[in-house]
Parts: sequence; structure tokens; C-alpha cells
Amino acid sequence: PLTGLANRAGIELAAAPMIEHARRSGQAVHCLYIDVDGLRAVNEAVGLAGGDAVLRDVAAVVHHCVRGTDVVCRWNGDEFVVLGPGTGMSPLELERRVRARLITDPPVPVEVWNGRVSIGSATLVPWDDGDLGAR
Repeated sequence: PLTGLANRAGIELAAAPMIEHARRSGQAVHCLYIDVDGLRAVNEAVGLAGGDAVLRDVAAVVHHCVRGTDVVCRWNGDEFVVLGPGTGMSPLELERRVRARLITDPPVPVEVWNGRVSIGSATLVPWDDGDLGAR
């Protein structure tokens, strides 16, 4: 409810048919894993309400920056996941876009949190036998 995004169970429901469809059509599925850097420091400096504001804004910005075919969820605590067809956006490009938007209208003072997120990516190609939980 805090971010308005799907949760971990929601993305797991979306992943299976997305992966199956991609395999049938010979396409890839991409996954971006986003970690909000410094959220604990935000909570300590300005309280949980400030941390919640950061999470809400990161969720909204990530959702706005990705394609309409991508599914965005709050994975756990300060972690988000984007799952979608194809190879998706570069993690560095998404990081740049998220930071640029959060710096122009920060949810907490920039002295407390500078809009930093860390993003990693993985791509499941059709011949892989993995699923969302594969490492």
C-alpha cells in the first residue's frame, strides 16, 4: 500500500506467463534490481515518514521511467524489481533518470539523501532454463 506497486507475490505471478511467452516467441526477459542507497540514514535523520517519502518517490519515478510493458514491484524493504520483455533499459540509464528526477524535487533534504540508487540487471534468454528465482 505504501508505494502503490505490486509486491513480491505480485511480480512472481506476472513472471511465469511473461517468461513462458518470451520463450515461445524466442525473446528475452530482463530484470532490474534496484536498491535505495542510504535509506537507514534517512530514517535515522528525519524519521520513518521521511523514509516512506523516499520509497514512495522512488517507486513513482521508476514506474514513470520504465516501459508500459514492464512490471515494477517493491521486492523487500528498500528494494524494487522491474521485470519486462526484451533486454530492457540499461541499469546505468535508469539510475541516471531516477536520480535526475529525484534531485529536481527531492522527497527529503538533499543533505539527508542525495537521490542515489544502485541498480543491477539480469537477462533470461529463451534457452535458459531458469525462472524469476534463478541466480
